[in-house]
Amino acid sequence: MQDGARAHTDKSTQDTIKNSGIKVWTDWPGNSPDLNPIEHLWSRLQESVFRTPRPRNRNELIARVLEEWESITQEYIFRLS
Repeated sequence: MQDGARAHTDKSTQDTIKNSGIKVWTDWPGNSPDLNPIEHLWSRLQESVFRTPRPRNRNELIARVLEEWESITQEYIFRLS
């Protein structure tokens, strides 16, 4: 994966890839929610944590995330794909 990490952008790594004949997708997409449906779910769970009133302890946090998780419908998940 060409994600901009030093190990991937190093000249010797780039030369090895070029010389090996491996075709590389040069415009690798990032973690765009449009391309990664799971990102929509993570975002929804994260937003639920920051709703007022915010959880004050670990148990409240877990309860909030579980409550949001259980509110996600199959229809919502199907619309993501």
